[in-house]
Amino acid sequence: MKKFLSLIAGICVSITTFAQTNNISLYVYAPAQQESIPEASADYLVNNLCSALTLDGLAAQNAYMTQFLLVPKINVTTKNILANTQQQIVLTMDVALQVIDNNSGTIYGSQTISLKGVGTNETKAYNSAFRTLNKNNSQIKMLASKAKEKIITYYESESNNIIKKAKLLATQEKYDEAFYLLSMIPSQCSNFDSAISAGLDVWKKY
Repeated sequence: MKKFLSLIAGICVSITTFAQTNNISLYVYAPAQQESIPEASADYLVNNLCSALTLDGLAAQNAYMTQFLLVPKINVTTKNILANTQQQIVLTMDVALQVIDNNSGTIYGSQTISLKGVGTNETKAYNSAFRTLNKNNSQIKMLASKAKEKIITYYESESNNIIKKAKLLATQEKYDEAFYLLSMIPSQCSNFDSAISAGLDVWKKY
């Protein structure tokens, strides 16, 4: 009985969340890099990119909230060690950013940003370079904006099929999958109201 009530509560939360404004969001995912990047610097990179997206309301807190990823890939072009009074490491690199649909693999936007970092060790040199990937970076803003437009275009053309698939899943009693599909349709899509209506139909079937 307790398990059943917990399930009902979870579904109710899903309905409430779904009925609220559902904007497009991106989850920053940093895969293993070819370059040997210090873990602290990799975390710093992800946090900076998240902060940059948060300004425009595009940052997702976890991968379950969106199927769209912002993926950074690092290519170090030069690495020099300067033996001055205090050793300095100088890095130049290209950071390739891609907005990817994690379900289909479709790329909705890409941008390569050239960076330079200097520090007394590798972590500080990387962090120095990644510091410019912040909320004020116009290249990140442009990438996110263009990707968002393409994603909306995708949902405009595919939302009817998504709704049909969700309804089919509901007839198969796959309610979680149906709710997930419908919840991914953003409020900017002209079929958003139809998605909400379909969500209520799925609830009734449940």
